[in-house]
Amino acid sequence: MAQSTDKTLAGTRAAINPVLGEEHRVREEDLRRREAELQARQQVFTDFVENATVGLHQVGPDGTIIWANQAELRLLGYAGDEYIGRSIVDFHVDADVIADILMRLTRGEELHDYEARLRAKDGTIKHVLISSNVNTHDGKFLNTRCFTRDITEQKRADEALRQREKQLQEITDALPALVAFVDANQRYRFVNAAYERWFAVTRDQIVGKRIEELVDAVTYGNIQPSIARALAGEQVSYQAEAVSPALGVRQISATYMPQCDPDGHVMGFVALVSDVTDRKTFEDERAASEERRQRLLKITSALADAVTTAEVFEAIVDHAGAALNATSSALWLLSDDGRSLRLVRHVGYSAATARSLETLALDMEPSIPAVDAVRGGVAVWVPSQQELVRAYPHLARAVTPGRSYRVCCLPLVSNGNMLGSFGITIEEARDATEDERSFLLLVARHASQALVRLRLLEAERRSRTKADAVSRRMSVLSQASRSFGEIDIGHEQRLDKIVREVGS
Repeated sequence: MAQSTDKTLAGTRAAINPVLGEEHRVREEDLRRREAELQARQQVFTDFVENATVGLHQVGPDGTIIWANQAELRLLGYAGDEYIGRSIVDFHVDADVIADILMRLTRGEELHDYEARLRAKDGTIKHVLISSNVNTHDGKFLNTRCFTRDITEQKRADEALRQREKQLQEITDALPALVAFVDANQRYRFVNAAYERWFAVTRDQIVGKRIEELVDAVTYGNIQPSIARALAGEQVSYQAEAVSPALGVRQISATYMPQCDPDGHVMGFVALVSDVTDRKTFEDERAASEERRQRLLKITSALADAVTTAEVFEAIVDHAGAALNATSSALWLLSDDGRSLRLVRHVGYSAATARSLETLALDMEPSIPAVDAVRGGVAVWVPSQQELVRAYPHLARAVTPGRSYRVCCLPLVSNGNMLGSFGITIEEARDATEDERSFLLLVARHASQALVRLRLLEAERRSRTKADAVSRRMSVLSQASRSFGEIDIGHEQRLDKIVREVGS
């Protein structure tokens, strides 16, 4: 029985062993295959971290570097044994930075793009961004996992850009013109110091604001069409009136130069704005001066050509009035007794007005501007109809309501002698400027000289007439004297003839 059982077991083993042997072989092959695959993956991973383009390193809880890849070593220029095993603190330029990094990691924080500076083997400084977290087991700090990205070139480029921007800012700040870059949404992205002076605010209060948020509504309305053209890609130049919060109403000359991206889309425009108020004022004053010179030339030419009384009066009233753009002008001369003024010529007065102003007593009350100019010996300037009625209420019934004009009456004086007055009305209610007053006083001086010259000419004519009469009489006497010796007639008859001829 026992032998039979043993034979049975032996047969069974003989039948099972080949099967078990095959399974064991399969398992061993599978294990070897998996080990090979794991080893291959390990090699791939090792190659990945060792030869990655980004610096990688591990630091222990005490700050000792326990591993670093080739990119990290190349970054700082160290061999593995010169770097691994040393404290990470040794390579950081800023002690407070690495202290903060280690403290945060110890607290379990993650770091993302933490900026730091590392010192390379050759002494150069590398700017890096560190991203790191901690590998722990059962709450125990094992090591850090650190990625180190070199941004040295980027920092240099950023610094170079900052220097260029600083230089650009300094250059534009030195310019008297307003310089700005305005983006496609009409927001200021760059302004120079002139903008601070113009708006009386800091640069930070300007940059980021839209144009219409900064300038007043009237100014924006004036410049908005030019802004639209610039943002459409057109270079625009224009002149306009603008209001500066610091300087008041100013005249500007502006040029907008559109700026495009590589695809040709308008990103915004560069604005170059010059305050040309002073230049415009100078040009206006120069033009006004030239206009006054031409007017004075016309007046003096007319006065110089005038030789008769009528011509002189016409030159003063008609030509001077026209040159001054007067709507009415009049000339009064002082009487010989110095007690009244006589209207000798006028333009623009109605017949009734002329009759009412024909003779003006110097002691008349209430007075009028023409009389006051002679009384006081100074010009009377009345800037408006309202001011005329306020100063001379009795003239209210004589004025035409609603008219806008100013009145000026100038005394005509030569060598301290009062000659009369010259009055003009100009259709614009405002105070005369100093230049205008000086010009009108110059016209009055030329008019006074013309009147004096007229008097001298008239006196010369009278003197010449008298001299001619005396000459004729002397000729008669001479002829009569000769006749006494030539003709034998009675003395009485001769004397009667002489008397008749001399009398003639």
